[in-house]
Amino acid sequence: IPQSSMQSLIACIIGLIVIGALSKNRQFSSLLIYIITLLIGITMYSMHTLAFDYDHYSKIKENKILIAQIESKKLNSKNIQSVINVKYAGNDLNHLQKCGGQLLIYFPLFDQESIKEGSLVILKNNAYKIFENPNPLTFDYENFLSRKKIYAQSFAAVGEYVTIHSKQTNIFKRISQNSKDHIKSLINQYVRTDQNKSIANAMLLGDRSLVSDDLNKSYSDTGAIHVLAVSGLHVGIVGMIIIGMLRPLRRFRHSDNIVFLLALFSIWLYVYMTGCGPPSLRAGLMYSTLLAAPICQKYANVYNTISAAAMAILLWNPHQLFTVSFQFSFIAVLSIIFFFPYLDRQFLCSSKLIKRAYQFIILSISAQILLTPLSIYYFHKMPLFFWLSGMIAVPAAFLILMTSVIMVFSSLIPGVNSVVTPIIGDLLNMLIGLLNWSINLINEIPHLIIDKIWIEDIGLLVSYSALGLFMIGLKFKRAKIIYLSIAILIAYGFHHNRKKAQKQDESTIIAYYIHKNSIIEYINGGHRTYLHHDIDKESTEDWNCRNYRTYNMIHTKLSPIEMGVEQNLGLHHIEDKLILINPDKELLSYKLAKPIDLFIINNNDLKLNKSIIENYEIEQIVIDGAAYKSKKYLIEYLNEKDIAYHDTKESAFTYRLNK
Repeated sequence: IPQSSMQSLIACIIGLIVIGALSKNRQFSSLLIYIITLLIGITMYSMHTLAFDYDHYSKIKENKILIAQIESKKLNSKNIQSVINVKYAGNDLNHLQKCGGQLLIYFPLFDQESIKEGSLVILKNNAYKIFENPNPLTFDYENFLSRKKIYAQSFAAVGEYVTIHSKQTNIFKRISQNSKDHIKSLINQYVRTDQNKSIANAMLLGDRSLVSDDLNKSYSDTGAIHVLAVSGLHVGIVGMIIIGMLRPLRRFRHSDNIVFLLALFSIWLYVYMTGCGPPSLRAGLMYSTLLAAPICQKYANVYNTISAAAMAILLWNPHQLFTVSFQFSFIAVLSIIFFFPYLDRQFLCSSKLIKRAYQFIILSISAQILLTPLSIYYFHKMPLFFWLSGMIAVPAAFLILMTSVIMVFSSLIPGVNSVVTPIIGDLLNMLIGLLNWSINLINEIPHLIIDKIWIEDIGLLVSYSALGLFMIGLKFKRAKIIYLSIAILIAYGFHHNRKKAQKQDESTIIAYYIHKNSIIEYINGGHRTYLHHDIDKESTEDWNCRNYRTYNMIHTKLSPIEMGVEQNLGLHHIEDKLILINPDKELLSYKLAKPIDLFIINNNDLKLNKSIIENYEIEQIVIDGAAYKSKKYLIEYLNEKDIAYHDTKESAFTYRLNK
């Protein structure tokens, strides 16, 4: 939004506020409040962009050197990933200009000791634009980081940076960092295996970077991944434990305010220590409201509390509205609050143990009702045994967090820390080990998840519209509205299956962009085959190709012969088309009766590729990511000859055979 438009928008908001204040019509004033809230949201959203960040270091011309503070630190297999807040920029240390902005930076892995949160770092500015994946339907990492106000990344090589261990001036940050370091030292001391340590760091400190891919997948496929992300469950348990420990203080006069302040401080210390993610922020705000209600002698309406928490987070950063963690956090809580009481009333039992087990099951079910469409939309799978993992993971999380809090407090008491703390540490290690064992055991169950499901934007909208009608029908006991919601879902199911059948008839060749590698596929009738494939790392292929395959409902890989592909010397005869991929030099000794429909260049033999282009009639040329060495000279040659081409670095190439 241009600055003039922004000023007009702000003036409009002020005008509406004045009109609303002077109006005596309550309904009109309420309508204006909604309009004002929407306009404020648009204004805040626009202002949280690089265009309005006038102090950003990238706006300074002389910025060869940056001085920044390390905000976060996560260990990867190859490096240390950090987010730094830039404080000063300039061409040398004698000419610096105060500025702001964040930068995603990767430090060498061996330098773990000197890279500490809160420390200052002087580094060479090697920032570059975040890579935008050109493959279809892949995760937009650039957009994901921009919502966090991170617009560039950099690799800090040895000799290009110097760290300065500065003392943290913010007392709350200092306490938070010291507490975090103390908990990490306890985890390293008493939690034994790497697998258990990774889960302890995830559950207690919100750091999932150490969790292995296999273990992370086990938690995800069983539907227990939520216990690894610090959320309302964790904050609520910590809050309950803190209040329980402070209960003896309530015997004293005017102690409620003291208990409230101590509990509030402890909860926000934990929220801040775990990274201030949307789930923990939401839980912290909600818990703060619930704690404040008795002090203010007000009834805390849970829906108002959720709305207030959402509003506070969005005022801080309106881009959070479009993040997965924000959406999952609030939708899960809303789903539990609405559906849990209905499901709880359906089962009456005199046994408290059986009733509690039933409540653990319906807690997971009630959360999944509204989360399922969103889960399918983002992750394209649906765990079927989430109710079973929930029965184990939720009580286990409570025991692990309670044991951890006791371990931390016991470690601070002289005399007790040498006797009690090791025992509690062993108990914590055992509990985490049992949780991991249980999750891995559930993960062995056949048909654990429904995988490779695709739902489009319109499908998500239809699903939530139907669920909204279902909730209205349930709330006001209107059976017709409930039947209507079910009918909408069934109608969309028929539409989805019809579209699936149409996709089965499509015949396509796709060349994905993977730097220095090549994946070219022929897709037909819901099957696929490799026309060329030279990548070994399965995770890289999955990251770049999985969503496109899922969207096109391609689940079976066949051999080229099974797909009816004839190939010789790099020429592939597919249906009625001639496709040339990775040609053999011997091909030049032959003449072709018809033009080559498509030539995908995925080698670095510049001389061979030039000869083929000069000797044969070619309808279309594509430069693949594997041709990275000769690409520059090849493009110069094609431009000189005025030959059109497609570069897969700009976007993956798709070629429809049955147009």
